[in-house]
Amino acid sequence: MAVLQVIQTLFFLVVIAGLAYVSARFLGSRAMRLSQGGLIRLIEMVSLGPRKYACVLTVGDKAFLLGVTDQCVSMIAEIPRGELGPLSPSDGESAAGAGARDFVARLSALLGRPGEGRR
Repeated sequence: MAVLQVIQTLFFLVVIAGLAYVSARFLGSRAMRLSQGGLIRLIEMVSLGPRKYACVLTVGDKAFLLGVTDQCVSMIAEIPRGELGPLSPSDGESAAGAGARDFVARLSALLGRPGEGRR
C-alpha cells in the first residue's frame, strides 16, 4: 500500500512540475513579446544601491535619464538622441566595466561636471 502511495505522489509531482514548466515557458515568451513595445525602450539600467537605479530609456525620438526608487520615478535629464551611442568596451576590460564608466562620464557631462567620471 505504501509503495502505491509513493508512486502516485511521484507521478503527481512530475505532472505538476511539467505543467509549471510549460506554463512558465508559454507565459514567459508571451510577456517578452508584450514588453518589447515599439514606442518605449529601456536602453540601460544601472544599480545605484539597494532598490535605487538610474536608467536610460527612449520614448519615440527622445531619450531620458531617470532615477528610480521603490517609491518614485524622477526624470533627471533629457538626453539628446545623438549622445546615445553604442557601448563598446576597449581592449582588456569587460563590457560591464566599460558601460559603467561610460555611464558615469555621460551622466557627469549632462549634469555639467565634466571633470568627474574620468579615472
